[in-house]
Amino acid sequence: MNPRCSCCDERFEREPGYYTGALYVSYAYYTALIVSCFVIMEVVLDWDLVYFLSVLISLIIVLTPPVFRLARLSWINFFISYDAHKPTHCPE
Repeated sequence: MNPRCSCCDERFEREPGYYTGALYVSYAYYTALIVSCFVIMEVVLDWDLVYFLSVLISLIIVLTPPVFRLARLSWINFFISYDAHKPTHCPE
């Protein structure tokens, strides 16, 4: 892998531990998921707690890879500012 993009000069390699902050973003996403599921399943639908927990745990297991990617993407977007005038693709 190249250390920098040949077109826009963006550095690909981050310092060690850079994405540790994405854990906090992931925590926020999971908190929002759990609270919204609780409101929908427990308050609105009036489901049993055991059924609610089984659905919630399976939902968390299924959504772990997308939330992992989304948290990293959100974290890097806090620090990388995009320029509309940078080329979007390199001429070949």
